[in-house]
Amino acid sequence: MAKKTKGKNTPNKKDDKASIETPKKERPAFYYLLGILALAAIVFLPAVNHDFVNWNDDLFILGNEAIEGLAAENISAFFSGPVNGIYQPITFMTLALNFAISEYDSGSYIGLNILLHLMNIALVFFLLYKLTGNKILLASLAALLFALHPIQVEPVVWVSERGSILFATFILGSLLSLLHYQEKGKMILYILSIMLFADAALTKPSAIMMVPALAGLIYYQKGHAQKPMQWSRLFPYLIIGFVGVLLHQSMETGELVNNNYGVSDGVFIGCYNAAAYLSKMIFPIGLSPYNPFPSELPSLMKMGPLFLVVLIALVALSLKYTRVVLFGFVFYLSFILFDLQFLPEGEIMSANKWAYLPSLGIFFILAHGIDSVFTNTKSKLYNSRFIIGGIAAVAVLAMVYLSSQENKVWTDSETLWSRAIEVAPEQLSIPHNNRGIHYLYSNEQEKAMSDFDEAIKINPDFAGAYRNRGVVLENMGRTTEAISDLEKAIALEPDDAQSHANLSHIFFQKEDYNKALVYASDAIKLDPNQVDAYLDRAFVFSTINNFPAAVNDYNKYLEVRPNDDKAYSWRGAALRESGRMAESLTDFNKAIEINAQERIYYFQRSMTLEALGRVDDAYQDVMRAKEMGLPIEDEYIQRFGK
Repeated sequence: MAKKTKGKNTPNKKDDKASIETPKKERPAFYYLLGILALAAIVFLPAVNHDFVNWNDDLFILGNEAIEGLAAENISAFFSGPVNGIYQPITFMTLALNFAISEYDSGSYIGLNILLHLMNIALVFFLLYKLTGNKILLASLAALLFALHPIQVEPVVWVSERGSILFATFILGSLLSLLHYQEKGKMILYILSIMLFADAALTKPSAIMMVPALAGLIYYQKGHAQKPMQWSRLFPYLIIGFVGVLLHQSMETGELVNNNYGVSDGVFIGCYNAAAYLSKMIFPIGLSPYNPFPSELPSLMKMGPLFLVVLIALVALSLKYTRVVLFGFVFYLSFILFDLQFLPEGEIMSANKWAYLPSLGIFFILAHGIDSVFTNTKSKLYNSRFIIGGIAAVAVLAMVYLSSQENKVWTDSETLWSRAIEVAPEQLSIPHNNRGIHYLYSNEQEKAMSDFDEAIKINPDFAGAYRNRGVVLENMGRTTEAISDLEKAIALEPDDAQSHANLSHIFFQKEDYNKALVYASDAIKLDPNQVDAYLDRAFVFSTINNFPAAVNDYNKYLEVRPNDDKAYSWRGAALRESGRMAESLTDFNKAIEINAQERIYYFQRSMTLEALGRVDDAYQDVMRAKEMGLPIEDEYIQRFGK
């Protein structure tokens, strides 16, 4: 055995300080990263065949006309104000890019999420490779956990969580640029880091928490780097982060659900969540996509502060041996703090998506532990490294399987909400309601009815479930019961504009035009953006021969839905009855421009052309409609003298 000699490269007593040594010649890091990326692609790429889900996707993508363009005015609107109550300008720009590429093809949107996730995996690898002094095993293990852990699946395959993925991209890119600046001293790298951080601040207010994460990094580097980062370099991040918090507070207008929990309850909830996310990262079994606040705090949750105190004590004890645990825990706690619900808000108590970036701190600790087993020859576990390696390999295979199964949960709205019901069927009225909505629009009325019944059984005061069941009942022709459910929804939520609009539609079909007009007007008064109510009221006005009022409502509707060919045809008819022939002709021309295959438009235009005295043109339109299969009596054609 060779004699050991002491020198400048002799490891320090603390194993983690050995990272400043010059590493032995190893395979290029690219090969390790390529394997991780390939494995992640195998797990996630099947998601491109998923559909959008009716949880925020319907609000931010399918029902969001703001993303239907990348013109200067669209981009300006993203930065100047919120979209559907949320201020994430860069996120909405990327969604607009998806729309420009594929309109509403869900595969394009999910594919970009996956591409961003792969980019983040690479950023994690190079960040930790640089941070730890080129420890390739540590960087590979942490990147592997970040890439494949089941808790990461939700934000990657859920299109509406694009913001979480982008936020991580900006933070990781900012940190990596900062480390390169620290090494090379090039100011352009420091500026790049600050710019990427500013993008993160535009995406989420929690960007400001990179400051305490950087403080943890500085502490960690005192035992590792030859040139630790200077504290003064943190000030730009602090200022920009603070501005980001103020910007989001001033811009975001979304209304939060009152969950009946106060600040004192938030202490228990926040501490409990801090420990609960950790448990999910270590034992990712039984993950649920929907985790609402309980009706009352269970005893286990009231022990949250104790859990957190124990965690902090363990972190403090670890300082005797390493700085790694403290840095990883500070990174985790910093980036998840805003989402721990210390100030309870909304209907969701916890969500896997909120752990996407924070999880890296815990994965770093785990990866460091395994790396130490394999590289620290003085470790008591060194001789068991192959057994531990085998266990780690089994864990990786388990993660691949669990993540693949978690991926399938997000196939569509049915699989999503079925999973939520499966995990906690006794308490969740919203998953039943949302799955019922999926069945409703899939024309599976009986299944929809069953889910809405169950939602009401769980929560008899759930106005939305009554409203949705009313739609099913109307579809089934059970209008009396439908009216009863919609009236119940309004009794529970008097400001429910949609229920008023639905009642207007039912009474119009029943030819009770007075009630139809009242409910449509109430819907518009409650929500001026209720465009379908304008359309319903326009039908009522046309039916009772109040054509000028009908035109006004069609105008309101078409301001929001400028590509609805049927609405142009209906307004064209109302304009003709109002004696406004030139405008009527313009509307029919527009309807035909949008949809030249609709034969009735040619017949309707012929009536306007005849009123304008353009008999030959009117005749040509009549014949075109007949050639397209519209049944027209010969007697009608003979009126043109042909």
